[in-house]
Amino acid sequence: MVIGSHYPGYSAFLPNPVEGQILNQEDVWRDANPITGVPFAEPVLVTSATNKAINERGQRYFVVRDNLTPQELTEWTNAVQELAENSRLGIPAVFASNPRNHVALVSQFGVNESTGIFSEWPGELGLAALNDPELIEKFGQEIAKEWRAGGIHKLYGTWLTSPPSLAGPASMAPSVRIPSWSPSTSAPWCAACRARP
Repeated sequence: MVIGSHYPGYSAFLPNPVEGQILNQEDVWRDANPITGVPFAEPVLVTSATNKAINERGQRYFVVRDNLTPQELTEWTNAVQELAENSRLGIPAVFASNPRNHVALVSQFGVNESTGIFSEWPGELGLAALNDPELIEKFGQEIAKEWRAGGIHKLYGTWLTSPPSLAGPASMAPSVRIPSWSPSTSAPWCAACRARP
């Protein structure tokens, strides 16, 4: 599976954005890590031109990084889907994102990719600390609607799938369930996020 950050052609993340251009037309190479600034041993392809990603590199998994309006997000993901569906095998694209619904003043690459666009909720640990499964269920139902409407299918997050602990809110926090309606998730293993007996 090839997955990587991807951007509309007008994105400010691109070195040469083109106003009004929905699909990215150029490969972007970097000589340093975009988060840490640590130099790479040699330049690394950090995002592909959309057509090259789909038709030459076989990429079907894309990480959404921009803080797009719902309309922009829908137009862009639909344009990428159309390109993917018209490719040789017609395999659709899958869009993933880091959390977009945290209460935050600024977007952070790789942490919360969006601010002020989607509905805002406390982070996962904050929701779990409330010890209110009905509220967590409502949260999931609401964000699933927003994400699916925008074409995002997959959440990168710290949701863990074990049942909530009965020991109280503090130990429940790292064990929030993924309700059945949620977008698919990738829950990274996190030793600090595990409940301790």
